[in-house]
Amino acid sequence: MPPFNPSLVFHDVDGCLNPADGEDFGPPSRPLSASQRKSLEAVELAVHRAGAGLIFNTGRSLDDTLHIFEAMPKLCLRYGLFEHSAYGYDFSSQRRIELADLANEQGDEERKTRYGQLAWMDELNHWFREEGSQLLEARTGHRPILLEKSANLSLECPTGVPISQYCNSLRDLVREKGPDAGGIPVHFCHSAFFVDVLASVHKSDGAILLARDLGVDLERCLVVGDGMNDVEIFEAFPRLLCPSNADEELRRVCRSKGGTCSPHPYSEAILHHLQEA
Repeated sequence: MPPFNPSLVFHDVDGCLNPADGEDFGPPSRPLSASQRKSLEAVELAVHRAGAGLIFNTGRSLDDTLHIFEAMPKLCLRYGLFEHSAYGYDFSSQRRIELADLANEQGDEERKTRYGQLAWMDELNHWFREEGSQLLEARTGHRPILLEKSANLSLECPTGVPISQYCNSLRDLVREKGPDAGGIPVHFCHSAFFVDVLASVHKSDGAILLARDLGVDLERCLVVGDGMNDVEIFEAFPRLLCPSNADEELRRVCRSKGGTCSPHPYSEAILHHLQEA
C-alpha cells in the first residue's frame, strides 16, 4: 500500500508509540522519559501536519493511558478507544463514550448485540479472582499478575515464558473451567507482554462506530498496530501499517491485505509513513 494522508489514524500505544529504541511506557506511576515525550510529541505533530485526527486504540484502560495523553500536545488527539474498544473517551469534554449507545443510534444491530455480551466479562473476572488465578498458577508455575480492567481479563506474561504459550494456557483453562460463555465468541489474544481475554467486542468495533460517528469513511482511516491483538482490526480495515517490531503473524496479515510493513520500528513507522505520503 503506498503511503497516503489519512483523515483518521487509529493508533495502538504499546509497541507503536514508543521511541525508536522501544523504551517501555510502563505504568502511570513511572514518569515518562524525555525520549518518550519527544516521540509522542513528534507523532502527534506529524499526524496534525497531515491534516488527520489521531485516536488511541489500545488494550490499556483509560486510567492506565492518561499519563501518555498528558504528555502529548493535544493538536489532533481528542478521542481514545480503550480495553480493545470496550469503551471510548472524549478527552476534550472529559466524557466517556458508551459505544453501545453509538451502535444503537446508528442502527448497528450486530454491534448492539456484541456490546450487550460484555456482561459476561464480569462473570469471568469474578471467577478468575476467586478460582482461576490459583488454577493458572498451578498449571504454569507462575503467580498471575492481573491488570486492573473492567471489560477485559488481562494478565502480564511472566518473565521467561513465551507469550503464545502463556496465552494458550489461559485459553485452555478458561475453556475448561471458566464460566459458560453461552455461545459468545470469546477471543484470546496477546501483545508483546500481555495476554487478553475479550468477549465479542474487539478493536475494530469501536473504531468502526467512532469513524461512522465522525463521518469518516473507512477508506480514509489508517490503522497502526504491532501485536496479535491487532489481527482482528487489520482484517476489518483496508489501510494498514505495522512497525518493523510487529509480531510476524500480524506482518503476514498486513502484507496479505496490501498494507505497509514498515522497515522502521515503533513510532518511527508512522513518522516515515506520513513523510513519504
